[in-house]
Amino acid sequence: MYTTTSSGVGGSGALWLHLILLTLSPVLITVIHALLARINSRLRPENSNQLVCLQAVFVTLFPMMLLLLFFGSLALDNGLLLSTVLYSVVVYLALGYTYFHLFNMSETARRIRLLYEIESGFFTVAETPAAGASPVQISLATRLERLEGLGQIERGTGGESYYVKGRTILLGARIVRLWGLLLGIDILTRR
Repeated sequence: MYTTTSSGVGGSGALWLHLILLTLSPVLITVIHALLARINSRLRPENSNQLVCLQAVFVTLFPMMLLLLFFGSLALDNGLLLSTVLYSVVVYLALGYTYFHLFNMSETARRIRLLYEIESGFFTVAETPAAGASPVQISLATRLERLEGLGQIERGTGGESYYVKGRTILLGARIVRLWGLLLGIDILTRR
């Protein structure tokens, strides 16, 4: 267990602030990510969205370390301070790593985009891939088959269109789109 400083400066209140700050760090990453994504879309569109996400994690790392060190120094004896701050930085980086992978999966999840396009009416059905079809056509057909198999979409009459049948993955698609819009990235405008 933690031992607080004998002077009582800060004490357990500072320790709670330390833990709350660490717990809320994904919110800080999201806010900085939204800011950097908007700057990136105006100034440097050649940067990938994944790179901007990583930049958000690392841009917030140093200020977060300073805040963790400050609150930790108010609450802990010097003997525990270094180990606590190092542990907190590892936890922060693990949260940042998780945030990056959640973002990356949402950024590259074709099924999420397909569901949104089907629901919005932007998706048109191409012919079933023939023997000499491109890898992109085969991949698209496979994803559509998987969504049909999961009960999330169904072919319309005549087989010329799809419509959304299930709402489970669509709910995830809506959440991902909302997250993207918060960051300034619309999944329906990317090609």
